[in-house]
Amino acid sequence: MAVRRSRPLEVNIRTYRPGDEAHIATIWNQALPRDRLAPDRLYARMLADPRFTPDGLIIAEEIGAPAGFLWTAVRGSTGWLVAFAVAPGQRRAGLGRALLTAGLSHLQARGCHEAICSSYSPAYIWPGPDVEAHADALRLLSALGFTAVEEVVAMECLLHNLPPLPTADRARLLGEGFTLTKMAPRWIVPTGVFIERHFSMDWAAAVRRAIRAGIPADHIRLAVRGDEVAGFALWGAYDDTPDRFGPFGVDAGLRGRGLGSVLLHDALDAMAQAGRRTAWFLWTEPEGPAYRVYRRAGFEVTRRFAIMRRHLPDGEPNGQNESL
Repeated sequence: MAVRRSRPLEVNIRTYRPGDEAHIATIWNQALPRDRLAPDRLYARMLADPRFTPDGLIIAEEIGAPAGFLWTAVRGSTGWLVAFAVAPGQRRAGLGRALLTAGLSHLQARGCHEAICSSYSPAYIWPGPDVEAHADALRLLSALGFTAVEEVVAMECLLHNLPPLPTADRARLLGEGFTLTKMAPRWIVPTGVFIERHFSMDWAAAVRRAIRAGIPADHIRLAVRGDEVAGFALWGAYDDTPDRFGPFGVDAGLRGRGLGSVLLHDALDAMAQAGRRTAWFLWTEPEGPAYRVYRRAGFEVTRRFAIMRRHLPDGEPNGQNESL
């Protein structure tokens, strides 16, 4: 059991100042070893985020040096706790509570009605606290009034273990007029419209960013019928990470016909042919339709995350006396 130490006398909670970057990167990689990031990647995701504001990045200083941080973001009336961490040597002193309390007050001041500790777009950097690795963070969030509203899973597969797709499934879909193809100029606009209509603006933006960044056309696989897009699968689109798969989805009205499985297999086969050895993604709902499609393709669960949420009524955040 970790020993709780007294709160240090020289603790200061403030907002980001230029020059904090190296401290934040060091704390990130020490405190979140399963989510390590090269400093340049972290800076690009955090400081260049279109919704980044200096007052939304809360810093905890101990004896004049940053010892923890909380990255927040605001979209409309919803506030995100994108990520937070306390340096391992400075834990059990109340810094985590102080950071979260300051962050929640900031979100309330910005007019947020709820706070979510979950994956935030466009960063998609942390789906929420890892149920196993971030147990202390989960306890602290619970003490501050957060509840777990959902558990999601990260998955990975070894592409050399990709099971063969029954040729009958592909032949049947071809007979129904479906074609599997890679992205081409004629499909850019229909794909964006399809994703916005059936999924989200965030996913459509991810595809458009990938195209603007010059991602190879073969990294965006499509299922089409006539002039209509029926499904899409993307890989290697985030931060030049070639093994990262997703997003991926098919028209809900066409599910149950094997289209998702065929499209997923087509994309994974393209990854394998490009020399990739693994495919991984950060989250999906366990036991949902997509999860079952992934399992049939050989994906295994690697991590579990809790999506945490609390309402933000008028007044200051509070909670029981728990510290991180």
